[in-house]
Amino acid sequence: MSRRMARAGGVLMALAAMGSVLAGCGGDAADPATAPTPTTTATVTAEPVAGRCAAPSADNLAKADFAFDGTVTAVADDAVTLTVDHWYAGEEADVVEVQAPSADLAGLLQVVEFKKGGRFLVAGHGSAVLPCGLSGAYSDDLADLYQQAFGA
Repeated sequence: MSRRMARAGGVLMALAAMGSVLAGCGGDAADPATAPTPTTTATVTAEPVAGRCAAPSADNLAKADFAFDGTVTAVADDAVTLTVDHWYAGEEADVVEVQAPSADLAGLLQVVEFKKGGRFLVAGHGSAVLPCGLSGAYSDDLADLYQQAFGA
């Protein structure tokens, strides 16, 4: 028997053995429709995702439906109540309730974290607060941005 035939015979014997193993696993090696499908498992680890925020600008801020300087009087679930000290844009009221940004967004975007008693500059659409540094704890830099955007 030549080497080539010996190798071919060995391959045939291995295939026959594999068919027996597959048959024992509920599949029929001769019938591809009933042969077990190999399963591949992959483990994916999530890397922190950086948010996609543009640098805060007066142009972006000026598009807000409302903007004001206020103090947080209550935080309950996703509702934040603020007493307004100064209006920059929108319908004026003494007390405003806004929807706090979800915790899910905190890892993706620069969202404001309201704290009772804190002073905040808040801008938004509807009742939702704008993320990406357009709303936040009071600072001279953010106040300057509001002044540039609204001139008030």
